[in-house]
Amino acid sequence: MRLLFCSCDLAFRRKTIIQCLEDGRVGFADDVELLNGPRGALSIREIVTWGKWSKQLNGETVGNDGGFEISWRAPGCGFGGATFHLKNGQWKCDDEYMGREFITELVALAQSWDGNWQCHESMPKESVIQTLSTVQSIELRSDGTGTLGVHG
Repeated sequence: MRLLFCSCDLAFRRKTIIQCLEDGRVGFADDVELLNGPRGALSIREIVTWGKWSKQLNGETVGNDGGFEISWRAPGCGFGGATFHLKNGQWKCDDEYMGREFITELVALAQSWDGNWQCHESMPKESVIQTLSTVQSIELRSDGTGTLGVHG
């Protein structure tokens, strides 16, 4: 089970994590072993897409118009995920503070990656590849988020 949380509601996140731990639904990725090994090349584990969604959270509507997450690993360095979503006609990025150079490399790698895609019907693989192939700029802020400038 993969847990994704919005940082908007810390009490909910804490309660959910505690419940998952108590239920025995939390495990550790095999990738933890990667941290102590020799350095290797950046690779992609999977790409997951989702469609438009919204919900009420603390009286506020949150959501986006669909997006995708690129799960990556780099032996001897680490592992993680970069999340991209469309909101109000603009592509947003949560880069986990990895920086523009890293995200640029990840975007280039994802364009030709032919591994495990888990796609929502409204955000197919072809649509993601089209978006990635038109990225002209990546602007990241100090809070670990940013935007993609895409052509077209």
